[in-house]
Amino acid sequence: MAWPSVVLLVMLLALLGEAAYGVALVNGLVQVKHQVDQAWSNIDVLLKQRHDELPKLVDAVKGCMCHEGALLESVTARRARALSTAAGAPRLAAEQSLSQGVARLLAVAESYPALRASGVYLTLQQRISAL
Repeated sequence: MAWPSVVLLVMLLALLGEAAYGVALVNGLVQVKHQVDQAWSNIDVLLKQRHDELPKLVDAVKGCMCHEGALLESVTARRARALSTAAGAPRLAAEQSLSQGVARLLAVAESYPALRASGVYLTLQQRISAL
């Protein structure tokens, strides 16, 4: 073989290597994009489960906390706002507001001994905290 053909062969192999690297890089980026989309979907599922548990918690607390009606209405309104808000910064703010309301509800509920002893309340409190 002559030197020009060897140089041409090396250049061809280098171009094939670069093309293979480019394809692998694009495939990796597409895979990462799909993983990010899946992660956001998982977050949406967990938030939906949390939103579904909140009315049960409010109902469990309602009987013992008759004079805390404003707090219960506040948590219900925050839940409705979080459910109706589109994704992005407004949804994050609505979820943070809802988390603050739930934390306040759980804190106020701690002062009711009959409620703290309720199995339904304890189960819901643990489930919502886990979600």
